[in-house]
Amino acid sequence: MVTNDAAAPAALTERPTPRGVAVLGSALRTADFIRSATVWLEERMAPETNPPRDLVEMHGLGVLILGKSGIGKSEAALDLVARGHRLVADDVVQVRRPSPTVVRGRSARLLGHHMEIRGLGVIDVEALFGTLATLEERQIDLVVELVEWRAAPIASAWSRGATRCSRWSCPWCASPSGRAAWRC
Repeated sequence: MVTNDAAAPAALTERPTPRGVAVLGSALRTADFIRSATVWLEERMAPETNPPRDLVEMHGLGVLILGKSGIGKSEAALDLVARGHRLVADDVVQVRRPSPTVVRGRSARLLGHHMEIRGLGVIDVEALFGTLATLEERQIDLVVELVEWRAAPIASAWSRGATRCSRWSCPWCASPSGRAAWRC
C-alpha cells in the first residue's frame, strides 16, 4: 500500500510478483489510512454468532432477551414494542464484537423486522408500528434470560441480581417468564 498520493517505488511495479500481490495507492496520509483500514478490518473481521434470541432497545439500552424455545421471548419483545420500545431483531440476532468493550447486535438481513409469534404467525413490526419502532443495529448493554415460572424459585432467580454475562461481558439477570412477571 502506497499512501500520501506518492508514486509506487520501481521495485514494486517493475515486474509482477509471483503470487499476484497487487500494489494499491491512496491519497490519504499514512496515519489516516491506517486508522481507516483498522476500523474497516475490525468491523468485517469481528467475531460473530447468530443465537436464537431477541434484541430490543428499551429506555436507551440494548436488551438481549435469552431463553429456551417457546418460553416467550418474541411475545415479550412484541409487548415492549407495543409499549413504545424498539425492535432490533427477533429470533436470529447477529451478535458481533467489534472491539473488546463493545458487543453489537442486528437482525439477519433475510428476516428484517419480521417476528414469528406462536399461534399468530409472521408479523411485520415496521408496517404495524411504524419506522420508529425498529432499529437496524444496537449495542448490547443488558442480557436478560427468561426462565420457567415456578412458585418457589422466583425469589432465588431475582436474588442472584444483575451479574456479568461471561460470554458478552454485559450485565445479566434471570427473570421468571410469564405475562405477570414481565414488566418494563
